Amino acid sequence: MGCYCQLAVGSNAAAPRPAVLYVFLCYNDEDEVFSRSQAEDRATIDALSATLIPLEQAARFALGVQLMTTTTAATVRLGRYPPVVLDGPCCASRRQLLQLYMIECEDLEAALIVATDIARASCGGEIEVRPSRWLCQNNCTSR
Repeated sequence: MGCYCQLAVGSNAAAPRPAVLYVFLCYNDEDEVFSRSQAEDRATIDALSATLIPLEQAARFALGVQLMTTTTAATVRLGRYPPVVLDGPCCASRRQLLQLYMIECEDLEAALIVATDIARASCGGEIEVRPSRWLCQNNCTSR
């Protein structure tokens, strides 16, 4: 897979329609997710693997991480000097950001299909899907 910066600006002339790097932000109730038994957790991981491995083999899968609980988070709030560091996430909500994926998809419709597959594999929650771009200099190299 080439540099996403090049894909984002469309400099890959050989490809008729470059893929877009989508970010999948997976929200769920962390108390529910982190209280699952080892067997339930293993079943979820197996289901996610079955969903993500084909994407990885097709060189479309860029990143996938599970975030730890919000009790491990810290927030840096700017606007004053020195910046203020707070314990916890930057906002409280009914559901917490627990997983993050970056996957190349042809368009939003394809990304929504992937999001549905991830949601099914990870036992529900909500998934926010956004196109993205890498922030790098023009002379970046392939990853």
